[in-house]
Amino acid sequence: MTPRVISEHERALTRQAMMNETKKLIAVKQGIKRMTVDDIVDAAGMAKGSFYSYFASKEACIYEVIAQAYVTDLIQLEAIMKMDASLAYKVRKFVDDVLLADGGIDRYIAPKDYEMLLRKLPPEYTARDEEAAEVTINKMMQLLKLGRVQVESVTVMFDCICNVAMQTSIPENVKEESIDALTGAITSYIEENSQNLEAVQEVYFAAIPMQDLLWLGGY
Repeated sequence: MTPRVISEHERALTRQAMMNETKKLIAVKQGIKRMTVDDIVDAAGMAKGSFYSYFASKEACIYEVIAQAYVTDLIQLEAIMKMDASLAYKVRKFVDDVLLADGGIDRYIAPKDYEMLLRKLPPEYTARDEEAAEVTINKMMQLLKLGRVQVESVTVMFDCICNVAMQTSIPENVKEESIDALTGAITSYIEENSQNLEAVQEVYFAAIPMQDLLWLGGY
């Protein structure tokens, strides 16, 4: 019997379905360290041998999922920042609807685990990650009207929120109080450091189309 030819469209849909299942597994397992190829193929309902026709390794699959999630986060941040609302409302909405969203993975990607993931991948992934990070920083500078150091500081504070949410040993009321405090601190920090766009070098705030971000993510 002649093997069935799989179209590029079907391959793309299957690959995305595998990534969707992997994203769910990251949330279920609360991280990426304990995930296996068997977990992914079982969730996707496919044979293990088929996995490697879509991804070179488990790490490659997980990387693509994280990269896609971060691009989506940035697109959502842009939409939120364009809302006719106070900065406090926008920051809180980003925290609740993006960083801490049900089914989201931001809170489960520990920096040390992500660094370990990149070490297990070929060097081109690190280069791609650095390029995507640069685009992300510049886009956030544009959206938040902040300088580079300030954007990186805001990113660290957002990471702190995710870290608090991830801790299972902290009582829920303490988590809520801490997240409220951090969200307020981020809002105040942005308000204090936000710059007039016209007073900042245009190179920092060049428009970055969303399709460029998607291209960096390989989508």
